[in-house]
Amino acid sequence: MAIEPTHDGAMIHGYQNNAYREDPVAAERDTRSSSAVALPEVAVHETTPLNSRATVWSWIRPKLWAVPLIYTQFWFSGVCSLMAPYFPGLAAKRDLNAWQYGFFFSTWKIGLLIGSILSERLTAYVSPKAGYLTGQVGLFIFTIAFGSFFWIQDGSTLLGLSITSAVYGGTVASMYTVSLYSMITSRFQDDAGLLIASMECLWGIGSMAGAVTGGALIDLWAYPLPFYVMGTLVLISFPFMYKMNPREERAAVQLLDEPPLQQPEVKYYRLLWDSFYV
Repeated sequence: MAIEPTHDGAMIHGYQNNAYREDPVAAERDTRSSSAVALPEVAVHETTPLNSRATVWSWIRPKLWAVPLIYTQFWFSGVCSLMAPYFPGLAAKRDLNAWQYGFFFSTWKIGLLIGSILSERLTAYVSPKAGYLTGQVGLFIFTIAFGSFFWIQDGSTLLGLSITSAVYGGTVASMYTVSLYSMITSRFQDDAGLLIASMECLWGIGSMAGAVTGGALIDLWAYPLPFYVMGTLVLISFPFMYKMNPREERAAVQLLDEPPLQQPEVKYYRLLWDSFYV
């Protein structure tokens, strides 16, 4: 048995052939560390009282993106509710019959068809956000122009301009609606159904509020006032939507840009002479 000095002055007890060594200082240190109370391990992503607030905020923050959508949807439905109750009265004052100004509402449906086709192309080649913003600005222009029809005194001129504006208004309204639901389903995949149901509920509430508010504004001044006021309210959310972070939106666009699977070409027109189908 020999005693050897170490570099720090401690003595090591061991055999001459170094087959066995024992450092008393190291042994005591190991004993103390093993007797220490083990602290419970906490997972990095586990919710604790310290990080629960951050977890709630991380869940709420992505959904703040829907606030401008909800606001715009409310006033959009309010604007659309103004035409049916108030335009016929203006047309009747310009000596237009019911069947004449009824063409305005029929042409509006044609505009909806055109807008659905354009919005599908715009969503596929650009982004749903581009279609949404285009529809929002277009609806503002339509609303201001439609309110300005108040100063047209000739009935035939009013009829022609109203039918033309109906095509334009229906197109931009359809672009807005289709792009809205496209953004909801692409960005909020987990809560898309809840948000779509909320938008439909807002449509009904906004329609009722728009008709009542429009009547009060007409009594306050004249026919153009509700169109000017609500059209401006629709456009207020445009800067917020324009500056929204498009990261998740780009991911959705990339999914749309992926090459489709090779499928056999289907010619639907052949169903027209299929006796079983007809």
